[in-house]
Amino acid sequence: MVDTSQSMHRRGDPDESYPSSDPRETGAYGAVAIPTSSTTGGPPREERPSASEARDAVADAPAAFPSTGDGTGNGHAATSGPANRRGASVPGVPGGVPVVRSPDAALSVQLSRVQGRLSTLERESGRLRRGYDALHGLDDTLRAALAEYARELEAVRGQIAYLRQENAELRDRLVVTGRRGVSGVARRLGNRLPDSLREPLRHAAYRSLALFRPNSALVHAYRQSCSNMKLSARAQKKLFDKIMGAKSEGQVDVVMMPVIDWHFRIQRPQHIAACLGELGHRVFYLTTVFSPYPGRPGFHVLESPVKNVFVVQLCCPEPHPENIYQQPPSEEHARELAAGIALLQDNFHVEQAVSIVQQPFWARVAERLQGGLVVYDCMDYHGGFTTHTDDMGREEDRFLRSADVVVTTALELSERVGVPNTVIRNAAEVEHFTKRPSKLALDKKRPIVGYYGAISSWFDMELVVDMAKRFPEWDFVLVGSTYEGATHLADGLDNVTFTGEVPYADLPQYLYAFDVCTIPFQITELTLCTNPVKVYEYLCAGKPVVSTELPEVVQMGRHVHTAASPDEFAAKLKQAMEEKDDTELAQRRVNWARRQSWTRRGEAYEAAVLKAYPKVSVVVLSYNQVDLLKACLHSLEKFSNYPNLELIVVDNASDEATRAFLREYESARPLARIRDVKILFNDDNLGFAGGNNVGIREATGDYVILLNNDTYVTRGWVLDMVRHLKNDPKLGLVGAVTNNIGNEAKIDVEYADMSEMALAARAYTMAHPRELLPVSNVAFFCVGMRRSTIDEVGLLDEAFTRGFFEDDDYCNRVRKAGLTVGIADDVFVHHHLSASFGAIDQTERQRLFDDNKRIYESKWGPWKPHVYRRES
Repeated sequence: MVDTSQSMHRRGDPDESYPSSDPRETGAYGAVAIPTSSTTGGPPREERPSASEARDAVADAPAAFPSTGDGTGNGHAATSGPANRRGASVPGVPGGVPVVRSPDAALSVQLSRVQGRLSTLERESGRLRRGYDALHGLDDTLRAALAEYARELEAVRGQIAYLRQENAELRDRLVVTGRRGVSGVARRLGNRLPDSLREPLRHAAYRSLALFRPNSALVHAYRQSCSNMKLSARAQKKLFDKIMGAKSEGQVDVVMMPVIDWHFRIQRPQHIAACLGELGHRVFYLTTVFSPYPGRPGFHVLESPVKNVFVVQLCCPEPHPENIYQQPPSEEHARELAAGIALLQDNFHVEQAVSIVQQPFWARVAERLQGGLVVYDCMDYHGGFTTHTDDMGREEDRFLRSADVVVTTALELSERVGVPNTVIRNAAEVEHFTKRPSKLALDKKRPIVGYYGAISSWFDMELVVDMAKRFPEWDFVLVGSTYEGATHLADGLDNVTFTGEVPYADLPQYLYAFDVCTIPFQITELTLCTNPVKVYEYLCAGKPVVSTELPEVVQMGRHVHTAASPDEFAAKLKQAMEEKDDTELAQRRVNWARRQSWTRRGEAYEAAVLKAYPKVSVVVLSYNQVDLLKACLHSLEKFSNYPNLELIVVDNASDEATRAFLREYESARPLARIRDVKILFNDDNLGFAGGNNVGIREATGDYVILLNNDTYVTRGWVLDMVRHLKNDPKLGLVGAVTNNIGNEAKIDVEYADMSEMALAARAYTMAHPRELLPVSNVAFFCVGMRRSTIDEVGLLDEAFTRGFFEDDDYCNRVRKAGLTVGIADDVFVHHHLSASFGAIDQTERQRLFDDNKRIYESKWGPWKPHVYRRES
């Protein structure tokens, strides 16, 4: 259970989950499968990807694509008019010294006239006001520097709070100064100066002030700001290099969308992130508060607190979300935050990403990202928190159905969510809690009954007070935040002590001073679904534990004591106190706890993620057009980003140049990101249906996608297409949107080349996350289906020989089987249209069209011509 009671936005206890004897549990205790019944800058506001991705889209591309179709068949000419060519800037590393610009001659004349009218005091006061502007404008840089200090200092939160308070006091003094007498006049005059003059005047003012008052607070603050700014630039460069150095080929990168910030109370979010980092994944851990919006999507990398983990703050339009625990983001906020993450992915070459969402606020942000697996790490029963709202309840219910993977922390919680999920319980940082500290935090004059964690609404203070009165010879020490805790009930009891919050690093000093550890929680819907982190940590130290009857603690059996009533709790406390010096029992507890490590939970997370990638077979039918084929395969290698992909290329008796390329491609592929590749050569041209059937028979995937060789795919297209089929068992066929086709799949989009295509594709798909357009027919230039659909409906009808109408026929057969057909608005695939059929003589094409139309109409009646989306 994660508690954020120290933050502005209140939540609950940090406790979480663990092992059991449940027959559904698989593998190590704690992992149970449940089969249920930026840097700132970047693209403009249109959510277009960075220029770096655009360049990647065509890097090494073997062929340039024509921008118009051939106008034959039922195709539609591609749009080739001038596109919006505003490029997306590729931001550098955030932070850096502002550029000082020299005023031009006209502005210098204006400045000298102003200076001639001002007295010496007015000039000095005006310069001071510029100094205030400089300090105010460097706020982001100062915060980044503070975050860097926080990584190196043990008392992180205290240091940051102190520095922020000092900064606030300085601002107050500057504001007062700016309002006094002459300075007020100077400020008003200064506001009329051109922007190009303000920066040089700011520096000049402080250099002049330093000559007369070198020890003034303002000069000191100015120098410190400049130092911090330079430090931030160096730190950001170091972080950039560290992030790029951590990239590992083939490893999934993780975007952690947490419920708490990194430097809040150390709980499940930080432990999971750290373990995934140790396993070789780059983890981008987002903050729950946002950076000022510079007019475009952006982000700041703040620090790297542990190996391979990087804390990132996203830019967000003002006003920022007031409380991420009570309200989902607005459409604008979700769009801009997602664009900031996409920019981060571009900058750090994130090819395959997994978003781990730990608070439903982030759901709509994660769903907008192209080709990213979305995991909902459901840590608590959110309805049990006092801060829970109906809006967030509805958002969580929706997200539970749309997430690719749902992870829960307790069996009771697993049963409540109502969707298939995997239980991955909580654990302990074993080495941190099994090592006895050199000194203890408490003076042990009497036996100590201890507790650490949040003391909030779910904490049974009445029970603790009752025990303190029953055992006046013992001290009861309660460590942790007391927000919403009924501490007044302990007033007047000399043997009850509240220490307040202590740093995570110091917890062993308290733990090893305890003789007996307790978990005195009320039994509520919240705690019934709670798997307390602290119980693992208690047991790592070998301590006897007494808890109320929380289901997840009860399942630990003989390693803990549980009680259903105050009398039973008192009896168990007495028994546990008698065991405090039993070294054999203590060692049993330690041995058990050692197996409940966060490392094992991280491995369980990896397994749950990989399990969410079912095998997908992509069948590409090839017939001549070798340049288009090269481009198609290049895009598949670069942008599929799917770890369980099988590529089957079926050559339909192409010319020798095409077949020679395919033989070379099979033996020595340059990128080799798709490891499972099969090249099949037909001796004769079997036509569209026959050629694809060869590939379908060879396919071993749970899902099959048919893809024309005159296409060019975009980032993450496989996962986004398959997701629609996974989420809707009634969906039989799903197609993609495109630039050029003769039906509803064609969207209004303009681009002049593949570089602009990548920008346009992202802008469109991010604006239509998880959207599916129901239609009667999809064109088979790109179509996905389940293997079970093929088994039920059969292969494509080869009576249609070389082509035309086989896709309409198959769509009718799918709908006759009681399944639906749809177009995924979040998947864009570029299409040339009729590249192979365009080489056929027009007369022969018309004959083929007429013959196949007669075949179709003999099966289904009059054929209904396709329509475009705007006409439907």
